[in-house]
Amino acid sequence: MTGGLTEEKRKRTEFLFRGDRIVNFRPVLFLSLGFGLGIFLSFLLGIRALWLNLLLLPALSFVLFRRLRRRPCGGLLLFFVLLFALYSLGALSFSVRISDFERDPPLTGVCTVRGTAEEVGRTESCDVITLSDLSVADGNGRLLHPGGRMKVYVYGKEGVSGIEAGMRVEFGASPDTYDVYSYGRVNASAVIGGVRYRAFASAEDFTVIGYERVGAFAAFRARIRGVLYSAMDEESASLSYAMLTGSCDSLDEDLMQNFRYGGIAHVFSVSGLHIGVIYGLLYALMKKLRLRQYVRLPVISAVLVLYAGVCGFSPSAVRAVVMCIVPMAAELFGTDCDRTNSVALAAFVVLLINPVYLFSVGFQLSLAAAAGIIVLGGHLSRLLARVRFLPRRFSSAVAVSFSAQACTFPILVDSFGYTSGLSILLNLLFVPLISAAFCVLFAFTALACIFPAAAGVLLWLPCYFLRIAVLPVTLFEFRVLLICGFSFGGVCTLLWYLLCWTATDKINLRPLPKIILCLLLCAALTAGMAVRNIPSYEGTMVADGYYGSNALIVRREGKCGLVLLGEPDEEHLGTLFLKEGIGEIDEAVILASPQTVNAALPVVLRLAAVHTLYVPEEWSFPDTFRTVDVLPAGGFFSFCGAPADFIGDATLYMNFFGSDVLVCSVWDGQRLPSCDLLLAAAPDDALLSACAPASEVYFEKASGKISVYGAGSLQIGWKDDIISVKEMG
Repeated sequence: MTGGLTEEKRKRTEFLFRGDRIVNFRPVLFLSLGFGLGIFLSFLLGIRALWLNLLLLPALSFVLFRRLRRRPCGGLLLFFVLLFALYSLGALSFSVRISDFERDPPLTGVCTVRGTAEEVGRTESCDVITLSDLSVADGNGRLLHPGGRMKVYVYGKEGVSGIEAGMRVEFGASPDTYDVYSYGRVNASAVIGGVRYRAFASAEDFTVIGYERVGAFAAFRARIRGVLYSAMDEESASLSYAMLTGSCDSLDEDLMQNFRYGGIAHVFSVSGLHIGVIYGLLYALMKKLRLRQYVRLPVISAVLVLYAGVCGFSPSAVRAVVMCIVPMAAELFGTDCDRTNSVALAAFVVLLINPVYLFSVGFQLSLAAAAGIIVLGGHLSRLLARVRFLPRRFSSAVAVSFSAQACTFPILVDSFGYTSGLSILLNLLFVPLISAAFCVLFAFTALACIFPAAAGVLLWLPCYFLRIAVLPVTLFEFRVLLICGFSFGGVCTLLWYLLCWTATDKINLRPLPKIILCLLLCAALTAGMAVRNIPSYEGTMVADGYYGSNALIVRREGKCGLVLLGEPDEEHLGTLFLKEGIGEIDEAVILASPQTVNAALPVVLRLAAVHTLYVPEEWSFPDTFRTVDVLPAGGFFSFCGAPADFIGDATLYMNFFGSDVLVCSVWDGQRLPSCDLLLAAAPDDALLSACAPASEVYFEKASGKISVYGAGSLQIGWKDDIISVKEMG
């Protein structure tokens, strides 16, 4: 009887999957996932995430008890102990990192700031200087020595001439303080870089008061910048510096944006492409010199770590360095190297250095691309190799490009609002060109740093080569090829990756069960995307904010309207338009002074076609916008089919599906009608008393209230006279 049961079980097992398990067990992968899960739950729950250990302990005890009754399981016990330990370490490390960042006090009022310049960059409109070793006399006269850094945007016709890394400077400004959490996300770039403060200053206010030594990496980075800018024109130098170090502050924004639209902006992110080229050059040189493996490993590792340090130890660079070192170490010790475990180990090392990297878009894209190439690319390459008329190298390149794009697709769409429709083709074209250009640029720049007197001669060839490589990007506008206007969200992103993983040979299901599972995942993904992206409301508003750049997207009766509260941030507003699929705006209102509108309107017009702009009658608006409708004060007009009216310059009244809605940028004490919904920049007790709203939504921080700042974008919908608000991330 027992034998019959065993045989029946064996037959059932053979029908479902091959081998002795569905998924091959990889301890490094699961331990890294445990560490990452601890970080993520610490973000959601805070230190309460550690309570999950207490909930899982009974389940673990039960499993181990059942296994111990059959056979010893010391290895399994050790694995679970390590898993819980790494989960706890991830949760604690994230909490500690956040506490360290928030330890530096917020700054208010006009302050006198002293600091040491770490890096100096130049954009079209301003200089960008990163300061460390801060000494601040705040608005209350207190002398503070915060441990964080400050990013200063310096405006002036000529910029800050003569400022170099290592100089001690002094200036006056009103700094802003970055928070850890803003607009529904972790402010990863600020926390990772330790940039606690931001300030805007005039070039005339800067004074050099001394000089201090900077770190070796910063000094080497400054040397590279000096050599490039002395031997090349500014455009080529900015391009070369961005490609070598990953610093794009000085790069032309239009050119950089076109690279993003084409899906090839990763050439300016120091990642597997750059590290792989350097590794290949060094490995070929070591092999040519007939050096043994125990010599190659430390030399190549040292060079790669040095280069990653010059690039600021970006997560993509660290990930790529670890993935290069692990196979060399495995070869040295005579063991096999599992590439999936290599990716997992690289991710673990990066997160161990700084757990906030988990919320960095750059790290997410780098990890997704590497994992996609390894998990999906190999399987796809073997399938394409069966096509007889395709060359093997071409099929392998297509597989690598497709798998990387497939696995980064949800992240790109949710983070930037778009992805390129021709990114696979463009990567097939540009990656070989850029790789060759980077190889030449890296070698000759290294020689120019050693022999600076000959920099002009040495860098002529890479400058010429680089211009040829990026020429197609300067000639074509890739924006027309974008896929945008939808989003994935957390659940749909998880379903997407499960589908990609299930379709590969990493899961050992037999063909029929695999097809059924893939179809079920496709159905669930389709349903989730439909629920998330197909509107179910009679009319909607999308409230979005970003450090004072607050906007409201109104949709009703097939029309799209824009209400802008102040001067927008062009990059963020462009991302919002792409996420919402906005290319044309039927009607626009800018709640601000005429001077602010004059500055904001060109930004909006560069991003979308605006058919009608409404302004109050009392404005003396310049005749530069042919479709401006001047409205009589106190008179109603139709905004996206809804009755609307101006109340002063900074408040808009609308009757949206029977609900009275007030959108207020700045309230100066004027009389307001009562309303069902108030959308304001920030909470104000006097404002609440003046309009007595039934509910309110705020763009800035509002403790205990519905806030765009805390939740990211908010969608406000009307259906059957009911107002609903949901987070959009």
